[in-house]
Amino acid sequence: MVHTHLGSPPIVVSAAILAARQLREKLTRIAMAMLGTDKVGYENGQFYDINNPGRRIDIRRMTSSVNWDPGSLPEGLDASLSATVFYQPPTVKAAEGDKINSSATYAIQAQLAVIELDPNTYDIKVRKYVIAMTLAGYSRGSLLMVS
Repeated sequence: MVHTHLGSPPIVVSAAILAARQLREKLTRIAMAMLGTDKVGYENGQFYDINNPGRRIDIRRMTSSVNWDPGSLPEGLDASLSATVFYQPPTVKAAEGDKINSSATYAIQAQLAVIELDPNTYDIKVRKYVIAMTLAGYSRGSLLMVS
């Protein structure tokens, strides 16, 4: 799930990229735990032990195992294979004192980015991007769907 304080597509894509990176890091930690090593690589849909490349685990088997036996994960790793990111652009700052930051754009909205992560290169492709929002001053919402 991706949340932003501003509603523009580049900002949402930035949040989606951060979420994908968090998920990649989590999958890497799970692979290290399952392979019993402190360093893993990834290629062709498999994580492998850098020190012993013959020790491998297929990402599909690994993610299924996490769901089948979440109790086998080390302390501090949960079985949720999702990431939630709240993104605030560094250029947008709160106003000083008891004032409203009127230079930023605010909207009440929900956004969804469906992405595809290339298992070999970690390249990210946005497959679907949906925004549901209430425009300022209007009681009816609007929906924008970009495929």
